Amino acid sequence: MPGKLKTIAISTVLLLLSSAEMQARSSKSDSGKSHSVVVWTGTVLTNVVYVPAKLVYAGLGGLTGAFAWALTGGNEEVADSIWTPSTGGTYVITPTMMEGGQKVHFSGS
Repeated sequence: MPGKLKTIAISTVLLLLSSAEMQARSSKSDSGKSHSVVVWTGTVLTNVVYVPAKLVYAGLGGLTGAFAWALTGGNEEVADSIWTPSTGGTYVITPTMMEGGQKVHFSGS
């Protein structure tokens, strides 16, 4: 089991780094400004914790909304009041967010 956990952790970091590289290219071409290595490092390390937490929150909200929908006889308003906050919002932190240029919304509105 520890070997599998290590593989998952390394894969996650590599995925986040490749995602960060793609974001760096697009953010540089969009704004003409590149971000420092410190900002990128902080972004990747933050996403290692943030992304799994957000996915768990969204997944549990999705399940809870489904149970609420079923228990209320298909009332979509009740389900949506759970699904919207839990599945909306920011899923990945970007360097611009780390620098305060954009807001992070853990919950949707």
